[in-house]
Amino acid sequence: MMMMGPNSSVTSASGSMTATSSVLMSLGDNIRSELERQKEEFDQYIKIQQEQLAKGVRDMKQRHMASFLNTVEDGISKKLREKETELETINRKNRELMERIKQVATDAHNWHYRAKYNESMVNILKNNLQNAISQGADQGKEGFGDSEVDDATSYIDPTNYLTVAGGRGKSIAGPSTEHLACRACRTREVSMLLMPCRHLCVCKECDGFISVCPVCNIPKSASVEVYLS
Repeated sequence: MMMMGPNSSVTSASGSMTATSSVLMSLGDNIRSELERQKEEFDQYIKIQQEQLAKGVRDMKQRHMASFLNTVEDGISKKLREKETELETINRKNRELMERIKQVATDAHNWHYRAKYNESMVNILKNNLQNAISQGADQGKEGFGDSEVDDATSYIDPTNYLTVAGGRGKSIAGPSTEHLACRACRTREVSMLLMPCRHLCVCKECDGFISVCPVCNIPKSASVEVYLS
């Protein structure tokens, strides 16, 4: 059996320490490599999560923005439809107003023409009345008896078909209108010409209470006030 000396023990211990150091160094390198690998994986995971989170935030913002824009668009479309309806209503009212203005202008023109026509008719009737009174006065001066005057109910201008009713028993010696008494009240002077018979036989106060001519009993359709003075 071979005996080992002190140097052999030292050499053996030194070799063991060297081997242990090598193992520790190798283990440290492995740990560092593993830590670096895990750090890289963790960084990669964090990066992926950040990208996904950023993408999710962008998608959410886009959805919210799209929803907001749709809401705004719907509101604007609703307002536009309301304004279009209001504008259409205003245009329709403007058209109706223009038609009404045209109708009023036409009516005003017609009324103006009718007023001129009525004015000319009144002037003609007034002239005819004066002529009839003058003719009646001339006939009275030529020898009509009192009985004939009492029986007369009117004087007629055959040219203009204007009839002037005279009072029974009244004198017609001149153009004065005092003898032209109302056939209804027998007191006031005649001033209303009845249509269509054209008898001047009632006063203005009695005109509103009669519906037929007191001379010929023809239904009254209208009446025109005549100024004798």
